[in-house]
Amino acid sequence: MAFQPFKLKKQTPKDARNYCLNVLPNSTESILAIPNSSNKIQILNSTNLNLISELNNEIDLNNVDINFQNSLKKKKRQLKEVLTDCTFGGTENLFYTCLNDVEGTVNIWDLRSGGKVSVFKGYVPLLSIAVSCAGDLLAAGTELQEEDAKVLFWDLRNTSTKLSEFSEAHSDDITQVKFHPNFKNWLTTGSTDGTLSIYNIEKTFDEDEAIFQTIRDNSINKLGFFGPSNEYIFSLTHIETLSIFRVEDAETIVSFGDVRNTTKLNDSSTAIDYLIDCQYISSLMRLFVFYGTNDGNLGILNVDLDSLDLVHKLKGGHNGLVRGAHWRRDGRSLVSCSEDGVVSLWDNF
Repeated sequence: MAFQPFKLKKQTPKDARNYCLNVLPNSTESILAIPNSSNKIQILNSTNLNLISELNNEIDLNNVDINFQNSLKKKKRQLKEVLTDCTFGGTENLFYTCLNDVEGTVNIWDLRSGGKVSVFKGYVPLLSIAVSCAGDLLAAGTELQEEDAKVLFWDLRNTSTKLSEFSEAHSDDITQVKFHPNFKNWLTTGSTDGTLSIYNIEKTFDEDEAIFQTIRDNSINKLGFFGPSNEYIFSLTHIETLSIFRVEDAETIVSFGDVRNTTKLNDSSTAIDYLIDCQYISSLMRLFVFYGTNDGNLGILNVDLDSLDLVHKLKGGHNGLVRGAHWRRDGRSLVSCSEDGVVSLWDNF
């Protein structure tokens, strides 16, 4: 499979104070959300990287319940917030963020106004969030607290109280929560305990009845549904392994082990230092994995059943670790972001 090489087209000004953490497109790919290490999210035009707005996730201490603040003082804990995950969901104009502050804050933003339309609390630090394809349900994965790591659920039509919670499947931080793109009641969760769980909550929020697959892997870094009908799940781990599982029966389709050591690339000089994420391009019916190098380069591998094949190397766009990338569905442009605080736009036409 031949691909036209990418060329660097445009970059945002460097901001070394703020690491860029991910590139998140809305469903039409018209805008991009770029979260950074200052708990802010830049909303950019995807075609020219012009800044549209900026969302600020700092906690307003005036709105924190005084009794809760006093309980924290007794426990010698502070209201320290770190943005841990964010996602588009519901409509084109809604954006969701979560924090690992002790209040477990979820913010919902209206991108038309740039303001928060709802704030609700899980009262346990949050690491991951997802919104169902119908836009009516939000799930969040928590840090391990004492002996519990939980998946929390809210009905987005009434966020005043939690809808339910699961606490039995994972014994460590829940780093990933993803709803199925086609079936609003299916979701998968991944944890640093190495467990990947798949649930069907259509009929019940009883955890024992809702869970229908459990998969053992290594500490989960990224996961997601993919395929023509999203019938597969990819899993990237913190030890840089890549595996693919079938949703229906949890069968392992392929497991590549440590990609840094096992990948045979067309260019033997290519180094892989870490894996970033995977993206499925439906027009090509192909899964690709983004990787990075310690000197700021980005590469893309095509995932086949028996090999990982180099299709792109993008050099010169960054001098820090690349943390996020999105390849436009038409294949003609790509956006990457890095710890150097730069967002880069690439094209191949």
